[in-house]
Amino acid sequence: IKSGLYRVAECLRDLAISLGASIEYNAKVDRIHVLEGKIKGVETESGELLECDLVVANSDASETILNLIDEFSISANRKEKQKDLEPSCSGFVMLLGIDKQYEQLIHHNIFFSADYELEFKQIFDDKIMPDDPTIYIANTSFTDKDHAPEDGSNLFVLVNAPYLSESFSWDKSDYGDKVIRELESRGLTDLTKHIKYRSEITPKDFYHKYLSNKGSIYGTSSNDKFSAFLRPRNKSREIEGLYFVGGSTHPGGGIPLVIQSAVNAVDLIGRFD
Repeated sequence: IKSGLYRVAECLRDLAISLGASIEYNAKVDRIHVLEGKIKGVETESGELLECDLVVANSDASETILNLIDEFSISANRKEKQKDLEPSCSGFVMLLGIDKQYEQLIHHNIFFSADYELEFKQIFDDKIMPDDPTIYIANTSFTDKDHAPEDGSNLFVLVNAPYLSESFSWDKSDYGDKVIRELESRGLTDLTKHIKYRSEITPKDFYHKYLSNKGSIYGTSSNDKFSAFLRPRNKSREIEGLYFVGGSTHPGGGIPLVIQSAVNAVDLIGRFD
């Protein structure tokens, strides 16, 4: 997509507004109100109450079920089942602006771990950052020259990470330096010298910005053969008028599947509401 995947969000916004939708920005939702098993409204952080009989929640489904919906509106059994679902992995991201173009880097690049099994054991069992990570790099300036200054590159660097736990502390981590050293050893010679801009996004940032379950980025874990069937449904069974969309519900994470979850929800709303 020319100009980047964010154009998808911009086009959906423009389409919604053209159809009469009103969008409120910087309005954090504190509570979804329910009365007698039916949606009654949404309360924002400022105390504003927006009455409605239908809510499509793009927030993390686990956080929504456990923390946003009125207490006692969800059964204790349902909440316990939700708590028992293991979150997916998270991610560690570095955004690098560099004054060099590496000939070996195209738009999408993957530097694989020498021991994939150990990497996943450390992430999912030990819940620590891998010693030898698989590293993904998106170099969008390879395709769109406007994304970086002349002779430079913009690198989106992603490493799989465990969800937040006491096993690994991001407060004292210099993992970004390790990733850069790894990339230098894998062919990006003198990368450190060419970095002009650097910022990092950790699982803590994903949790605080998006309230994703323990900083996870794909909803519930997919490590079990039945896990896909345990994701929250697009239509709530317990609350009339409540629907879930996004990467934490069906059919799963990633932009195509997230958009499909919205298609599913719209279809269900048309059938039941």
